[in-house]
Amino acid sequence: MMRRVVVLSLAMTALLSWGTSLAGAFVAEIDTFTITRNGSLFFTDPFSDGVSPPSAPSPFSYGVQGTFPAGSESGGLLTLNTINGALSFNAQGVARRTLGATLLTDTSSDLSLGLKVDDTLLIQGTFVLVPITGPLFQTYGLQLIDALPGGATHQLIQLFVQFDDVTTHTVRLSYILQNFDAQTIIGLGSVPFAPPAGADEITLSLSRPDTSNDQFFASWTFLASGVPVGGGSFATPGLMFQGENFVRARFFASDSVPLPGSLVLVALGGCVLACARRWQSLRK
Repeated sequence: MMRRVVVLSLAMTALLSWGTSLAGAFVAEIDTFTITRNGSLFFTDPFSDGVSPPSAPSPFSYGVQGTFPAGSESGGLLTLNTINGALSFNAQGVARRTLGATLLTDTSSDLSLGLKVDDTLLIQGTFVLVPITGPLFQTYGLQLIDALPGGATHQLIQLFVQFDDVTTHTVRLSYILQNFDAQTIIGLGSVPFAPPAGADEITLSLSRPDTSNDQFFASWTFLASGVPVGGGSFATPGLMFQGENFVRARFFASDSVPLPGSLVLVALGGCVLACARRWQSLRK
């Protein structure tokens, strides 16, 4: 009898711990967000005015997924706390909790405006090297998308730091192409996340150096007090402008969708009932 009580107690404790962990959040911080178009600075946000997105340096604004509470932008940093994120789905329909901001650049047919098919582009985000411990698919990074706010996404390229909870169970730097039309996710590169000693930030970069093709390349640079101390790049490019003449840039942090408290209680109830029935059957 005592053994069954102990086993039941341990099972309930483990399930409660699981539910509590899924209800947690991941916090990242971004230092600057910059876009260079055709060799000239197009946009930069140093997050220094204390006003969180959707506010952005004039004349731009952000489209926000989730909510940035008052105080999220402070001291030259913007905090991305996934507890304030919104439900999102990747190209294969897997749910995530995402907090992100998309710069609302022009999407018209006017190629002189926005980030268009005739532009060379460099999108960069500098993030604080926050620890990622998993196991909730914690990620932060940059994306280029071809969707209007509230509209369908066709392609999306993503350079990000992630906790790989599927294969290696380690932190990695990864570059992927999500095709929402084909419902596929294509890996373009992935390496272990190994910051050099003394590094305190990382700049993630997505670049299109040549307008004769639709290739975007991904690279990263580690920084120590603003000084580059190492980095790398992926050789395989991602393709955009596959049906649209524009892209939009965004930064984000995400994790797994938390298990609602009610579902934890239901799961606990099921565990208790199963154990009770097993105990009764053994007594007969």
